[in-house]
Amino acid sequence: MSRSQWIIIALLGMGVVLVFACLGGVAVTYLTWQVPTQTPEAVQAADTPTPTPTLSPTPTLSRTAIHPTSTPEPPTPTNTRVIPIGTHRAYEPPATSTPRVQSADADYLLCANDVLVGVSQGMDGMTAVITSHDIPLICGVQPSFADAMRQLRQRHRNCAQPYDPHLRAAASYLDSALAEDVAMAHCIGQYCASNRNDYWLEQGSAHLERASQLASLADQEIEEYYNSP
Repeated sequence: MSRSQWIIIALLGMGVVLVFACLGGVAVTYLTWQVPTQTPEAVQAADTPTPTPTLSPTPTLSRTAIHPTSTPEPPTPTNTRVIPIGTHRAYEPPATSTPRVQSADADYLLCANDVLVGVSQGMDGMTAVITSHDIPLICGVQPSFADAMRQLRQRHRNCAQPYDPHLRAAASYLDSALAEDVAMAHCIGQYCASNRNDYWLEQGSAHLERASQLASLADQEIEEYYNSP
């Protein structure tokens, strides 16, 4: 056989091998990828439409009024005493306070007027004695005058204490006037005991002048009391 004939035979052989190879591949593919058969239940389940879930409507929030919790009422008190509202009043002094004040002021006036009369008489008499320059008379009157001024001062201190401001000022002036009278009586006594030393007589005269001025101020305060409303 010629060379060309061998080549043709070889090609034909290769073609036959390729054909069988293709057929074998097709058979393997068929066996491997065989479509599984579906059961009737699966087919029925596939044909039944899947129900679409229905969404429940969104609940609407209602604006409900919220009432505040009521406060429990307090327990009923067991004390049945009732105090009316509006009956409380500020403290008022007893009705007897005004008469008591007026009584104290009136009592002081009676006492102070008597003292002032005694002081006025004593100073007038002592002034007349001193201006007379009668030494025996001056020294003779001095003991009784000193005793009278001390008694008047103690009597004034025993008077009722006044409440009115004018009367309180009058009491202060009158007590100072009586102190000056007592000091003046002491100076006159020293004048008589020191063999008529004019120094003590001058001091006595100065105390007498201050006593007269203070007694006048006491009279003015008492007059202001009478004139006040």
